[in-house]
Amino acid sequence: SAMGKFTGVLIASDFDNTLIYTENALKGLEPMPELLPENRQAIEYFMAQGGTFSIATGRALPSFNGVRQGLPMNGPTILFNGAAIYDFAAGRYLYTAFLPDIVRTHIAQTIRALPFAAGMELACNAAQVINDKKVTDHHALQPNEVTRRHLHVTHSPTVIVDSMAQVPSPISKALFSTEPSDQAALLDYLRAAPWYGDYEIVASSESLV
Repeated sequence: SAMGKFTGVLIASDFDNTLIYTENALKGLEPMPELLPENRQAIEYFMAQGGTFSIATGRALPSFNGVRQGLPMNGPTILFNGAAIYDFAAGRYLYTAFLPDIVRTHIAQTIRALPFAAGMELACNAAQVINDKKVTDHHALQPNEVTRRHLHVTHSPTVIVDSMAQVPSPISKALFSTEPSDQAALLDYLRAAPWYGDYEIVASSESLV
């Protein structure tokens, strides 16, 4: 990029409810909004002056791929809450830190103990071609109403499954979707599990962990 006052400066912005306010789209109240013109102008000026602009999102690859068209950015994208860095220009991962296969057992244990936690979304990286056809597989395990609302905003091409055995490896991100009133019980269960420290477990909204 051109030399300028921002050469050597990187800005990484969150996407949902930061770069674009998507809350009402998530609730099904409106379609996905556009990037505000003044934000687009500021980002384009920053990049023209040598800056590197990236998105850092919790979204999975296919979900973000569906909304990135038209977004001004010239750096690689942080996906899955940090589990991967993806270069859309080159169509490849630069870095990945996917979940160990034992996560399947831990998810199954959690759902057996807490049936309300069954509405899960699982991002898998069995397939990774972006610009041509196949995109990262996105699976919903026993989806509930919260899962369906979340899929409405992310528009991920999703395969519905009823057991972990149907989900391919590797799994890059697992998302429990529960009613807000159930989230505390889910977090208490996870924190008490002997394997809790093996994962980064974050409540990303009042209904998603």
